[in-house]
Amino acid sequence: MAATRWEYESISVRPAPDAIKLALEELGERGFQVLHVRDNADGNLLMMLGRDTGRPALEDAASAPFTDSQYEMMAVNWTPPTN
Repeated sequence: MAATRWEYESISVRPAPDAIKLALEELGERGFQVLHVRDNADGNLLMMLGRDTGRPALEDAASAPFTDSQYEMMAVNWTPPTN
């Protein structure tokens, strides 16, 4: 079986059942699974989530077409040259 790329997210949430459900609902709908949970010094829970994208791990990201979010990152991170 070929290796595939994984996408990761991390969230910090209050340790109350309603807060956890609300925080995980959208990510669960997008296919994320909880991979790790730990408690922070502030009492909140830090949750690491991941999902299998299904894309081959050896896929060359540089040759893939840009997505809208990549264009936004370029626009935000770009600064004009100073002379």
